[in-house]
This record gives sequence, structure tokens and C-alpha cells, in this order.
Amino acid sequence: RCCGNVKVFTSRFVKLGVTVMSIFALHWFPFVWYSPSREILEQLGGFHTTTTTNVGERLLHVLHRIFPFQRGLFEGKVSNLWCALSTKPISIRTRIPQSYQPMVALAVTLLLTLPACVKLFQVGQSRDRRCRRNQEDSHPNDNHNHNNHDDKIAHDDWCCLLWGTSSTSLAFFLASFQVHEKSILMVLAPVSLLFIEDFDFVIWFSLVSTWTLWPLICVDRLQVAYVCTTIIFIMIVWLCRPALQQKRKEEGRILSSSVFDQSILMKCIPLLSFSAMLCLHLLEVFVNVPLNLPDLFPVLWSICGCAMFCISWAVTIFNLYFKERERKIKTS
Repeated sequence: RCCGNVKVFTSRFVKLGVTVMSIFALHWFPFVWYSPSREILEQLGGFHTTTTTNVGERLLHVLHRIFPFQRGLFEGKVSNLWCALSTKPISIRTRIPQSYQPMVALAVTLLLTLPACVKLFQVGQSRDRRCRRNQEDSHPNDNHNHNNHDDKIAHDDWCCLLWGTSSTSLAFFLASFQVHEKSILMVLAPVSLLFIEDFDFVIWFSLVSTWTLWPLICVDRLQVAYVCTTIIFIMIVWLCRPALQQKRKEEGRILSSSVFDQSILMKCIPLLSFSAMLCLHLLEVFVNVPLNLPDLFPVLWSICGCAMFCISWAVTIFNLYFKERERKIKTS
């Protein structure tokens, strides 16, 4: 938004830079100032021969923890592109040299984030132009109408921002290097704020995100908590939906049409995905895993979850570009 005004851009850029650098320095200060104890040094490979470490060694060790390039593309059965594509016959993890894997992951991540970033930049630029135009054409008697119009535009811009952050965070989850299963919660945060905008999609995505955590939940022995919280969530949604619809009708509005209402094919996605999720749960209970395929079900979880997250990424892009165009037409 502020790129059109050099003074505003410079001021905001400097403030943002100072804030980021201050927080960065605050986080790194303990590693620079304090040395680890002898017991910790004995547990760390490579540092056990000395009783003290210099600042460079400590920072290098932290960097190795933050950027674990030596571990490979992924660890565990996470529902992202790299884990799903590492199954036979593709086996992409063995086809790409390990030294090139971080760069490939970076390239694919940037490619997936590019559409959302471009659209958000365009929205910011158009909002800045609208604000300048309104200031030039404003009249004292039209303040009320201008305020209502600005409120609608601000609501649309906030929706675009939430769809954009959902798209970029989902892109990082799908294609980044060494993604953890729980990182899907970073995607669920902005998606949850779109509860009113697309009720059905948010509920579907919430259930899918929880379902993809099942292999990790089994490791932590939280199966009972998973079943209970999922049932409670479904009951709350079932009870709240009529009340939400009634409230929107009383306010003279209706629930925004869901992306799943766009076509017959889109309407089938929730039904097919829920059926697949339930079938995999039942198969895991009643089917014995072959001895030569001990990770059969975690891999199936990864492939199905990745497919549903790819659909979710496409939904965010659709809402950014096509739904935003519909909102422009209604506003005008």
C-alpha cells in the first residue's frame, strides 16, 4: 500500500526494520552472552572436548538447529508434497541430491506463495489509490455514504488479507524444508478467522487438519482425546450453524456462499474426503498391516492429507482472485 508514497514507505520500512532487528537481537542475546554448562557441553557432539565455547560456536550450533539441512527434505510422515512424492515409484527424495534439496524446496515454496503475494500487493495498491481519490472527491454532505462504502472496502480487504495469509502459510507447509506435522496449526490460525466468510470450508479444513495429525497423535497416545474433541467440535458446529444463519437473516444478510457451492464437483469434495478419512480409520482398526509395509497407513495418511491440502491451497487462490472480483462488482 505504501509503495506509492516514498515518505510513507521509508518511514514504515524503517519502523518495521527496527522492530524486527530489536526482536531478533533480544532472542539471540542469551546465546551470545551466556555459555552452556559443562553437562550440556558433554551432551553436544563436537563441543565435548572443551569446557567453554566461543560466541561463534554457539551461534553456529543454533543455526544448525534452526536450519537442519542434514536431516533431508522431511522427517516423519507429514502431509506435504515431499513426503507424498517420496513414495514409490516417484521417490523424489532419492532422485534429488541432498545438497540441492534445500534450494528445490525454496524454489517450490516461492512458486506457491507468488500468486497470493502478487494479489495482496495489487489489493494494497488499489486501496491506496482509492483512499487518495476519496480524499480528493470528498464532500461534507457525503461523509455518511463514504463511511459505509469505506467499511465495505475495508471488510473486503481484510478478507483478501486472510485468504492471502492462509495461502502463503499453506504453501510453506506443503513445500518447505523439514516441516513438522503440527505446523498445519499455523495455517489453521488465519483460516479460522474466515469462519463467517466461508463457513463450510473452514469446518472442512479444521477437520482435515486434525485428521492429518493422527499418526503423530498415535505416537503421543492421544487417541481418546482426538476422538472426544472431534466429536465435540462436530456437535458444536451442528448446534451453532442454525443460530448463525438466523442471526445473519435478522441482520439482513446471509451466509457467504461457500466455494463448495460453485459446482457439483466441488460439492463432492467434502463428502469424498470425509468418506476417505473414515475408511482409513476403519481399515487401520480391522486390517492387519503386511510385514513388508509397516508404514502403510502413515503413508496413506500423508498422501491423502497432501491431496486435500493441495485442494485447500487452490481454494485460497480461487477466493483471492475470483471471489475478490465478485466483491468488486457488488461494491461498485
